[in-house]
Amino acid sequence: MRRRTSPGPFAVTLPALLAAAVPSASAAEVCGQDVQLARGNVKFHSRDFTATCQPGGACAIITHRLDRAAPLGFSHLFGFRRETSDGRWQAVLVDEMGAADTAAGFSFVVDKNKPAPVPANLVAGAGEKPYGYYLDAGLTELVLAEAKPANSIEWRYKSASGEARAASFSLIGLTDALAWTNCAQGQLTSAKSDAVAPGEDEPEDSGPEEGVPVSPDGREEGEDGQ
Repeated sequence: MRRRTSPGPFAVTLPALLAAAVPSASAAEVCGQDVQLARGNVKFHSRDFTATCQPGGACAIITHRLDRAAPLGFSHLFGFRRETSDGRWQAVLVDEMGAADTAAGFSFVVDKNKPAPVPANLVAGAGEKPYGYYLDAGLTELVLAEAKPANSIEWRYKSASGEARAASFSLIGLTDALAWTNCAQGQLTSAKSDAVAPGEDEPEDSGPEEGVPVSPDGREEGEDGQ
């Protein structure tokens, strides 16, 4: 498996695709599921996951690690991202609290299974906030195979200062989110779906959903993260 030396386009689009749910005045049905249209994206809520697709572009399936002590109400995000419907998924872990030591590698534990190591050469990391860490696509396939029938996953790694860190996530809703995305990404790319962004006469959204942050980075789309 080839090592990724840079997150490439993921670093540019990460804030937009990891945005949490924002209720919209506009709704539609895509692939047999009710969806929300917000800021040009199509969102489907599947239990603990939110699947977000940019029509004609990438899709992401994301869940949060809630933490009331964290500035934004959550400390981590975890999920999967794919550029195109015929592309490969790539797992992503975001640490809102600080940078990780990617050279030390990662590991993950699914349910009560033994920890599975992730070598440093299979992780690419963003050098600035949001601190996103992307797994090799081949390794992601193995993570997905274990995660889909499971209930939880825990990521373990070291911070840049050497502190041991761990983040656990529920996997409830992942399988349905993946199934919807596999269908929707093809439809939205081929224009088979009539789901469109809200028109000029429609408000983009009706405000943040109670208990759910507007953006994992605390910013609007396009806002400088520095």
